[in-house]
Amino acid sequence: MKTTIEYVNKTISMNSDASTSKHIVDELNDIKFIMLVIACKLGEDERKDIISALSSIQSPRIGEWLKTFREFTGD
Repeated sequence: MKTTIEYVNKTISMNSDASTSKHIVDELNDIKFIMLVIACKLGEDERKDIISALSSIQSPRIGEWLKTFREFTGD
């Protein structure tokens, strides 16, 4: 079974009280953790699709996220 990932652009507004670089970094890390938890709840095929789609992106931060994701899921 092949899963297709559809890319959708949306504008979402959220308020933040982050006023320093550290607060912003903390919020970004929270978001990365939330995304990791959501991704871990997906089925094996969907997780492999995420790994495949993100592996082609040349970014150290995405690479770090994928490494953590693989460690959590065993994929």
